[in-house]
Amino acid sequence: MEAADLAEIGVARTFGSPISLESAVRSGLFPRLPTGAIRQVGNAAGLGASFMLISEAERSAAEEP
Repeated sequence: MEAADLAEIGVARTFGSPISLESAVRSGLFPRLPTGAIRQVGNAAGLGASFMLISEAERSAAEEP
């Protein structure tokens, strides 16, 4: 996979909160993408779990292979 294949990178809370995204790109941890394509998304696991609990459509989509 090449960086050009990525539309966006979401960096979740425990890993993403304490790091500087600019430093992560400079060090090579993340590829160089357009401004705003790498973002810190907060509690992604908690949000996903909430969607699964309250949405039958989300549960069905998760069960599909």
